[in-house]
Amino acid sequence: MASNTTGEKAPSVKASSVKAESVEAPSEKVPSKKVPSVKAPSIEAASVRSSLIKDDPFKTASIESVDTESLDEDVMDSGRRAWMTMIGGFLTGAVTFGYANSFGVYQDLYTRSNTASASAISWIGSTQLFFLFAMGLPAGKLLDMGHFRVTTAVGSLIYVFSLFMISICNTDKYYQLYLAQGLGMGIGGGLLYVPCIAVQSHHWRARRALAMGVVATGE
Repeated sequence: MASNTTGEKAPSVKASSVKAESVEAPSEKVPSKKVPSVKAPSIEAASVRSSLIKDDPFKTASIESVDTESLDEDVMDSGRRAWMTMIGGFLTGAVTFGYANSFGVYQDLYTRSNTASASAISWIGSTQLFFLFAMGLPAGKLLDMGHFRVTTAVGSLIYVFSLFMISICNTDKYYQLYLAQGLGMGIGGGLLYVPCIAVQSHHWRARRALAMGVVATGE
């Protein structure tokens, strides 16, 4: 037998060092939230706050949580302002509603002067009484808005001016009497009459019935 003289060598397999690849997981970046920095109140803000409290002393009650009910009880049903309000309401009711109730004297005077018919003359007093109550709608709204003094001043000016105009009116001119006594005094008296009654509740609580009764006696 012939021997294999070529002597083939089997390929040697070299073991290659396998390096394990490190697999890195993708890192998720969490967005950082910015926390708002709280600033301490500055010295200027504190000084402004203290100056506002000094300018408006009523703010100290809300800031320091003062019991307002106890303060109201001290102010209500007593004091010079409460009694003067009751006396002023009495006088206002006397010169407005009480004066309108005495229109019968003018009715007789105008009828004797042949100003107009008795039916036409009665329209003067009727118009005056109508506006005496009808003007309570805007006057009451102005009172709730805090314009009591302005309403009283305007009503007094119109009422007194109209009363002066009656003194110089000619009894033969019906339209003059109707404008001065019917419209002028009615509108002016209406701005005075309803607020003088409603304002009593701002000063009286336990004695409110007494105050309202005194004001009503002036009518």
